[in-house]
Amino acid sequence: MLLDTVPEPEFDRITALAAKLFDVPIALVSLVDADRQWFKSCIGLDATQTDRDLAFCAHALFDVQPLVVSDALEDVRFAYNPFVTGEPFIRFYAGAPLMTREGFALGTLCIIDRKPRQLTPQQLETLTALSQVVVDLVEARLGFRSREMFEKVAELSPNVMYLFDLVDKKNVFANRRFVDLIGYSPADDGSKLVERIFHPDDAQNSELHFKRMLTLKDGEVARLRFRVKAANGDYRVFEASETVFERDANGIPRKTLGIANDVTDLKRVQDEANAKTRLLETVLRNAGEGIMAVDRTGRVTVSNKAAHEILGVGDAIKTPEERSAAYGVFDLDGETEIPQAELPLGRALRGEVTEGKEVILRTRARPSSRYLIATGRPMIDDRGASIGGVITFRDVTSLKKAQHALAELAVTDDLTALPNKRALRERLSMLAREGGRGRKFAVVITDVDHFKKVNDTFGHKTGDEVLAAVGRTLRECVRSTDFVARYGGEEFVVLYTDVDERVAATLAEKLRAAIAAIEEPAKVTASFGVCANTGDFVSDGEGLIKAADSALYRAKRAGRDRVVRHHQPVSED
Repeated sequence: MLLDTVPEPEFDRITALAAKLFDVPIALVSLVDADRQWFKSCIGLDATQTDRDLAFCAHALFDVQPLVVSDALEDVRFAYNPFVTGEPFIRFYAGAPLMTREGFALGTLCIIDRKPRQLTPQQLETLTALSQVVVDLVEARLGFRSREMFEKVAELSPNVMYLFDLVDKKNVFANRRFVDLIGYSPADDGSKLVERIFHPDDAQNSELHFKRMLTLKDGEVARLRFRVKAANGDYRVFEASETVFERDANGIPRKTLGIANDVTDLKRVQDEANAKTRLLETVLRNAGEGIMAVDRTGRVTVSNKAAHEILGVGDAIKTPEERSAAYGVFDLDGETEIPQAELPLGRALRGEVTEGKEVILRTRARPSSRYLIATGRPMIDDRGASIGGVITFRDVTSLKKAQHALAELAVTDDLTALPNKRALRERLSMLAREGGRGRKFAVVITDVDHFKKVNDTFGHKTGDEVLAAVGRTLRECVRSTDFVARYGGEEFVVLYTDVDERVAATLAEKLRAAIAAIEEPAKVTASFGVCANTGDFVSDGEGLIKAADSALYRAKRAGRDRVVRHHQPVSED
């Protein structure tokens, strides 16, 4: 055994050469057993061994190719390793497995740097060649070609190791690790191995593998996954690499050496992860809301069908720049475009949460406004750092239109399509507040003369048509800044802005004449009362209504079909 032997110049020359060739501060010949990694040769470190659980080299044993970790902080397997977060602050690692001719991995020749870096294909070939030099030294020391020594080493291996006879189809050796995992030695009674311990579904693949091994050349490695029935009846899953161990006199492979890892738990985790992934994909596919996730750069990593349909863009729109070119997002005024950084997704990338943000969406292909409600949240890793953001959003355009329609119904008179009494009071209240700050306005109330007679003579249907005609006439005869409402029954109100009472009365006189000119569905006249916000009515909207109504009463008492101002002297009636 080489473990715990004294340093030897031959090994030290190889690590010194590796450190110089690759310009790294640390180079090691590392040997791995079940519990630790031990350094046969070490350049740049004071330690002689570490726990196996912390060893990068333990990972490098699982493949015949070198393991390269360009930046350990970006690799989930090593980011929290104390040798990465603390001394010697490993950032780069490359380890070539020390693989014997029999396919047994002893350890690694590895190089380490304290900064991230890459290796060229030529450098990887050099590292592999140096590792073979180390293997040659090891084999020269220990004579690994003897069967007895192989079995002793295999018993110390943390990996499953076995020798398989291709002629008799049975195991002729299985190490302790294999026995511990399945509860018995498959080498004790190797007859009918495939039928006895392999999963029935793996039998055919196993036969194909045996045939392939018969054509394998020296140095070639074949890989397979198989399930072995344990003593308790459960099946354990193994991933193995096999190579030719012994040939007969004709050069045909007779025995193979296998090195395997128990991946039962890993497969279970993968199956669970795959199930969760399928569930997530189903949820995303069937979700009614748009869902979009981005990485730290703002690039889309996940987006569902609903997101594509709502945004009116395809899956190809990934970057913030592409999103800006494809669509614009605006405040509810419909004019102010919101920068990408202030959208829920942009804020999520800054670690902020946005709940129920209402926005307007316009795409280049679909410029009509669509109303969205979006929620954005950051995605945080285990260290509390933001690694991206996710938003959910739904199209509420139909809801907004329905709400608007309901709001219109709440303040609109069904018969005349004019604002109703509720809308009048809201507008009057607003004007009264402005009147308190000096703005002039006037209230005009009009009543269709003898309207009961119209109903009695022509019927209520004609009466309704008359009211609709009066409403249209009033609306057509006022400015766009003025306000016309149906006050109730046959009464209407006009609010004139920025005029005094005398001007309002003049305008009302034009309204009176326009109503008198109506021919269909029946001729009618109307009386008018006018009051402006002067004197006691500067900011009293209800008082103005009452005063204008009083003037209307005076107009009726004076003979109807006329305009009377509230402040008009009685002698002028």
